[in-house]
This record gives sequence, structure tokens and C-alpha cells, in this order.
Amino acid sequence: MSIQFMSERLKQLHCRVVELLGWSEQAGIKQALGYSLAYLEGRDPFQARAPDTYLSPLLAFLTDHLDEEARLLEVGAGTGRFTIPLAKAGFHVDAVEPAATGLETIAEKARQLGLEDRIQCLCGSYDCLGDLDSGAYDGCLALQSIMYCDDLDTVRTRVAELSRLARSVIAFDLVSKYGYIFAGVPDVPATMETIRTIYEQGTMPGKDTHRKERLCFATYDQVAELVAQSPLSSPRMLPVGYDMVMGCRLPAAEATIVDEFFRTDPNMRDLSMFFLVLANSQSHPEGGTKRSGQVPQNS
Repeated sequence: MSIQFMSERLKQLHCRVVELLGWSEQAGIKQALGYSLAYLEGRDPFQARAPDTYLSPLLAFLTDHLDEEARLLEVGAGTGRFTIPLAKAGFHVDAVEPAATGLETIAEKARQLGLEDRIQCLCGSYDCLGDLDSGAYDGCLALQSIMYCDDLDTVRTRVAELSRLARSVIAFDLVSKYGYIFAGVPDVPATMETIRTIYEQGTMPGKDTHRKERLCFATYDQVAELVAQSPLSSPRMLPVGYDMVMGCRLPAAEATIVDEFFRTDPNMRDLSMFFLVLANSQSHPEGGTKRSGQVPQNS
């Protein structure tokens, strides 16, 4: 039995939706579609916050390890939560984001703040980075983007690609395998005490306790191994509470308790919401050239 469309516009809409969903099955396109729709609705889930305790260690690290006017590649720029503060700090940022509507938001923020000469918006994803020159950037950032992998092997591949592009610094983050179960719990102190008991007894929560999201979960030791196998030196791995990452979902008092656990108890490091990994890259092979603001054009 066939469907009879009573409106030609509804028929056209249906055909376009089917075509769009077909496109979305390609790697990386589905997420771009979702974010594009969110941004088109006027939502900005990744607004810059002041103070931003997630951004603060990053800025401090970059300021210590990079010269002024350094050029950065930021993959997964969203709507500029990190892009704008980085540009304000004096860095030049090539912002890569698959959702063009997010880049439009970044461009508008940059225009309003007079930062247009410090930000270049590039619509693309990790699949597009192969056209960029080795050593093209002083630093590469993959914050809240590299974690959206199916497994650690994919993470390793992406970290290796960022290491190829960066002359000096890379920064990325991964989700803690066990800390993620804290997301949305109503009584954080009691939950943490329960998990601490489980931890000390040697029985860890199973994978079924995680929310069903496409994220790469990792333990602290797995992240340490990942860093050790990559061309990095002087890695810094910082545990970051989920209230810092996804917004202030906890009252200040409870957030302080969580943070205190993460930073003072060695048993709690696997219970961090995210591991923020900041690292120097070893000396880059000869032949890398500093960018002049131009990027290869992809077909």
C-alpha cells in the first residue's frame, strides 16, 4: 500500500529527509547533522564560561609552553567555547568543526570581539586532516572531540595524526571508564563512598552501568599507556570533574567534594569524569613548515 501525499511540500520534505539520512550514515556526518540542527535552533550548548576550570589548566599549559602568536589547530571547535578564549589569549586558531552552523557562531563571536584576524574557520573533521602539512602548527587541540571514538585504537590513530601536525604541544581528553557513572546521580557524596568501597574490594562497576553514548571509555592506566606509546614527552594528565566539562550540574559544595576526592585520593583517579591530557611533542621531523594562514582546499 503506497502513501498518498496530500501536500507536495510534505512529499518534497520526506524525500529530502530520506536523502539526508542516507548521507548521515557516512562516517562523521551523523554527528555533524545533529550539531547543525541544534545550532540552527539557536542553542549554544558549549558557551564559554567564566571562570572555566576546564579551560584554566589548558591556557596555563599553552602559555608556559608556546610563544605568543603561536598557531593552533583545534579539532571539534563547536561554537567556540575554547576557540574564543584562546584567541583572546593571543593565539591564532584554525578552528575545525563539521557543523558549519557552529562555525558561523564562532565567526560572529569573533567579529563582535574584534578577533577575526586570529581565527580561521574550517568546516571539516578528522578525516580531512591528512591534507595538512606535517608540523604545520605549534599545537593541536582535540578537546571534547577525540573522545567520540568507538575504541582506543581509533584514539591512537587520531593522537598520532595530531602529533604529526604539531611541532610542540598537543592536548586532548578522554572519558574515565568508571567516573562516567557519576553523571546525573542525585547524591554524589554517598555514591562516591559506595564506589570507593567497591574499588577497595577489587570489584569495579561493569560496562552496563554506563550511559549508552558513543564515547571511548578509558581507565587511567590505559590513558597512561596511550601517552607512553605516542611521540610525546612530559605528559600531564589531569582529572577533571564532569561539572567542569558539561556545565555546573552540581551545587558548589558537592562539586568541591568531588574535586577533592579526585585530586587527593590515588584510588579515585579512575573515577574522574574526564582525563585531560596535556603533553609536549618530541622534536618534529625536518620538513615541517609553519602555516601562513592558508589551508589546502578539499574537493
